[in-house]
Amino acid sequence: MMEVGAEFQRFCYSEVKLKLPRESWYYLRDEQNDGEFEEEEVWYYKGDLRLSELSLDLNAMLILVEGNLIVDRYVGNTDTDGATGLIVLGNMRASHMVVGGQEIHVAGNLQVDEMFWGDYNHGDLIVEGNMQAKLMMTSDQYRVRIHGTSAFERRIEDWDDFGVWQGFDMTELFVPDIILDEDEDEEPAVWREEMLRLLKEDKPILDEALIKPIHEQPQIPFLFEDTQLRPLYMQQVTADSLCFLGDTEAISSSYEFWLGDQFFRATAYGNEAVSGHFRSVYFQDGENYGALLKIEPFAAQSGSVDQAHTMQWQLSGKYRSVTGEHTDWSEIDDDSPVAIQQLCQQNWVHLLQAVSTYEHARHLIDPQQVRELLALPLVEPYNDYDDEERNGLWIGDVYFSFRQEEDLDNDASRLALVRMARDYTDEQGDAKVEYFSYRIQKHMDGSECVSVQYSEDEEDDDYVMVNYEGGAKLLDAVKFFEKGRRLLTRCNQDMLDGTKPFFGEDFAMEYWRGKGYIS
Repeated sequence: MMEVGAEFQRFCYSEVKLKLPRESWYYLRDEQNDGEFEEEEVWYYKGDLRLSELSLDLNAMLILVEGNLIVDRYVGNTDTDGATGLIVLGNMRASHMVVGGQEIHVAGNLQVDEMFWGDYNHGDLIVEGNMQAKLMMTSDQYRVRIHGTSAFERRIEDWDDFGVWQGFDMTELFVPDIILDEDEDEEPAVWREEMLRLLKEDKPILDEALIKPIHEQPQIPFLFEDTQLRPLYMQQVTADSLCFLGDTEAISSSYEFWLGDQFFRATAYGNEAVSGHFRSVYFQDGENYGALLKIEPFAAQSGSVDQAHTMQWQLSGKYRSVTGEHTDWSEIDDDSPVAIQQLCQQNWVHLLQAVSTYEHARHLIDPQQVRELLALPLVEPYNDYDDEERNGLWIGDVYFSFRQEEDLDNDASRLALVRMARDYTDEQGDAKVEYFSYRIQKHMDGSECVSVQYSEDEEDDDYVMVNYEGGAKLLDAVKFFEKGRRLLTRCNQDMLDGTKPFFGEDFAMEYWRGKGYIS
């Protein structure tokens, strides 16, 4: 294998600039700034080249390969401010690429057998052909442009958020030797120099088991022995530990949610000691049919004196069309339309799964942690959830807004709430903002949980109730809350230690000064 520099010719940029792609940053920058790079050194190779490794920590501004390039171990640099650029006019293949701070430009196709990591607050990867990689990972300000097709087993953008959007701790991807985690107040970081040293010695840097093409899914136990429609299960899905009280005069309690276009509501009316008590579940299939399944108690006579008035349950059901002129209720029986029978059977199973998910999710975030965030001095001036200026703030790339728990005049209460958001780019390249709302809710039995709502825009009208739906979004919500909790707590302590918050608006700064938190 050739060592770097052994066969390269060294030229001034002015001698080779016409060989560069016209969209290259180096070419454009030189043209726009009256020959700024004319005397800079360029390492040039004509023909196909194969290297054991390629360091981009050189005195040269740029490496130019007029042919194909293969690098068996790695392409990498540790000096991200003065990194050497790389332009390949043919195809390129490498085992690993750990780059940042320069332009990497491949005029043909790029194949990375293991990991491409583009990291730093500036740097570009341009591939005019197609690109393949097992793991494609970039920080939020590293720019990637692929003109052809791309194929990645896993793509992780904004990697320095430590994977809250991927549902796992990003640092778990790497072997422990390259993770710096010495300061409890700072996020763990990847030791770039150690990573390149291990690659030079052909030692692993990744936990291959965590390079997966899909999100991790939470392991949620199913709480029911089977999926039959049983009165016992009807009682369980309408238990006081799941239902919420409506208004103060209501004699029923319930909860409701959507799963896609399917609507679910579970209700407990009155109590078993009072005539008229029943428990029910209601399913609605979009705008087509609604079905109500209900159990009512009745006293069954028994031959035993001790069981003379044993309580039993009577199960019934009815359905109706929710659109059109004929919306009267009809009894559900064996002759009911197939669509109704399928609606009841399928959504009953979905309800049992949703209740199992809810019982799992309610233990993942402690309501006390939400209350502690709302009580932080940093949060105090942001006390009006309905005021766009006073309801929240951006800290770095995370937005926070807050709503304090409060008793209202009509004896109702306003739920405590911490809302968090972030900007992201979807798979189609569109800029989006997504929101997670963490609300403290109280059940009929007095227990509490943090209910999570997720939406892809600022309006709350179209949201997902994560506690019932589960899936990867549940893991995302928990990880994101933990990231936000650490960030908010750390910034609050920095303020109390004398560091003025750089993100505070004028009214907040004035409030903090008035309280003596800052000078």
